[in-house]
Amino acid sequence: MSFTNNEVQIGGGSGATGEPAVSELTAAVSEVAGDYADTLEELLNAANGGSMNLATTTVLTTRVQQQQAILEMVQGVVKAATQQIKDLGKRIG
Repeated sequence: MSFTNNEVQIGGGSGATGEPAVSELTAAVSEVAGDYADTLEELLNAANGGSMNLATTTVLTTRVQQQQAILEMVQGVVKAATQQIKDLGKRIG
C-alpha cells in the first residue's frame, strides 16, 4: 500500500469542513481494493501453476488475509466518515 500518513486525514483533509473530500475517500478504497485484487490474482496465478509448495502457499495466503484486513479497515473509516457527513447534513437541513 502506498498511502502516507498525510494522504487521508480525518479532521484535517481538504473538504470544506476540514474532513477528507469524497474523492480522497474513494481513492483510498479504490487503491486498497486494487492491492487486494492484485494479491488475490498473484495467489490464483501461483495456484494455476500447479507447483505451489507449503512456504509459497503460506506467504501468499497471509498476504491475501493482510490485504483483506486493510480493505475492511479502510471501508470502516469511509463508512464512519460517510455517516458523520450524513449526520451533519441532517443538522443543517
